[in-house]
Amino acid sequence: MPVPSDISRYFQYSFVYSFYVIGSISLVVNSATLFIILTKSSALTREVKLLTVFQQLSCLLSNAFFTLFFIPFFYLQMGGGYCMGILCFVVPYQHLLAVQVFLIMCMLSSFGMMLVARQQMIIWDTSIFKLITPVKYVIYAIIIGVTHQWTAVAIVLLSSNRAKQNSELDATIYYWTIYRSTEPLFKFPCSLCCLCSLSCKCSTSFYGKTDFNAMSVFEEIMSFPAAVVIAEGVFGCSTLVNSIVIVTRNRAYLAALSSNFRRKPPTTQQPCIVPRISSAVE
Repeated sequence: MPVPSDISRYFQYSFVYSFYVIGSISLVVNSATLFIILTKSSALTREVKLLTVFQQLSCLLSNAFFTLFFIPFFYLQMGGGYCMGILCFVVPYQHLLAVQVFLIMCMLSSFGMMLVARQQMIIWDTSIFKLITPVKYVIYAIIIGVTHQWTAVAIVLLSSNRAKQNSELDATIYYWTIYRSTEPLFKFPCSLCCLCSLSCKCSTSFYGKTDFNAMSVFEEIMSFPAAVVIAEGVFGCSTLVNSIVIVTRNRAYLAALSSNFRRKPPTTQQPCIVPRISSAVE
């Protein structure tokens, strides 16, 4: 297990074991919820059932991968990180991050499509907002495309060579600042840029101690490891809460869950007691 130099070993193992506990509980609850949806959702339409299964399956896979196999720790200010999960010994961090982005986007797209489907179920058929089936499928495709653009970005970044990009960038900057700046056409713009950069640096250093805003405070808060751990823990528990809400809000699911853990006591038929009616005439 990789151990970074800026985080203590006690903090790291506490972080990993807490995610193992959250992931194990969430895996059991999400799997049970998925089984109940598959077996007790006969009252749902085919479209809503498919969306519900897709939503629950994406939540299950995303949470299990995040809390058991990946367990990332992000450095937000530098845009990097490392992982401490089971697969980190055999799979690079960049590949696991791309898979995690794909699973998260699947989960977000499932929630978006579910919102559209439920909105179409509760409105009247004569409403102007009622969509025909082809238009609704086009909206589903748009939701999937918009969310999975971040998956495409992650794949592009994964296939790029960062060392080659940095070397080309350094060579370009060196070329424009050293060779082309000596030409008369570029002397004035380069001098103006240097002057503007120097003035901005001086003003920033002068007002640096008094210029505070909400974004700077947020960046300072999120730079602490504890804040990152809390944010990742909340995300890890989100699908667990979603499964609990799904089961508790549906009576059929709740009855199925209760029948799996409770056994009804055997009922014995009570003897039928016929009241004796005395005759009025003796």
